[in-house]
Amino acid sequence: MCRLWTIAPIYPTDTWLYSDCDPATGTAQVAAHVRSDMKRNMIVALALGALLLGGCSSSNDSNTSAPGAPAAEPVVGAQDKDAAKAPEGVTATTGPVEGRALVYRGDITVRVENVEVSADKVEAIASSLGGHVSSQKRVAGTRDARATITVRVPSKSFDSALDQVAALGKEESRNSNTEDVTEAIVDLDTRIAAQKSSVESVRKMFERATALSDVVLLERELSQRQSELAALEAKKRKLDDLVSLSTITISLAGPNTEIPVENSSP
Repeated sequence: MCRLWTIAPIYPTDTWLYSDCDPATGTAQVAAHVRSDMKRNMIVALALGALLLGGCSSSNDSNTSAPGAPAAEPVVGAQDKDAAKAPEGVTATTGPVEGRALVYRGDITVRVENVEVSADKVEAIASSLGGHVSSQKRVAGTRDARATITVRVPSKSFDSALDQVAALGKEESRNSNTEDVTEAIVDLDTRIAAQKSSVESVRKMFERATALSDVVLLERELSQRQSELAALEAKKRKLDDLVSLSTITISLAGPNTEIPVENSSP
């Protein structure tokens, strides 16, 4: 629980208003510096202090479980996808496992007869599945012909894309991994909602302000909170993109191209 207090002024006209924690970092900070001969600033500072305390309280409440509350259920794996249920508030795009937000990544190495032709086919495969090529590098030659292509395809087509690429020649290696980011998305949704409410509260105060000193103080606070909201929303968009489109790195090697041996040691 956060506390708010004032420090006895060094000068008769100065008052320092303190909060013992910051909603974002949990560290002590100065909530506002108020001149006693400016009553309007005191009102604004107290209002901002209330917002700070509200943020701390929300943060503390979110990390405290009610007595006797049941323990959180373990993350459901892909093998239990039929029994998995979508967490409340998760409406973002999800992968093949219903109700979970999964990020699929993989890589595959295939030896082919003609690297250029096969590379073109990889592009066609990605396009046919509703994806695209995000990057590629081709090296022509009779002995060291090779290509490295990174494609993004819908997560539901992840396995299909790997199989179609493998069919272009002789599959030398394949790796894939899945990351469950459901909890991260739920956390971001909660933080974004709280930050939007905070921004709106400061905006209303800013719109009602008439004194120049109040306007300057509130404008600075509003700008900071809007910046924090934008950062949270950017993280959410990135996660949604990773969940929506899987990432596959494809290595094509010509008939005579040496393929590096993977180090299997831990």
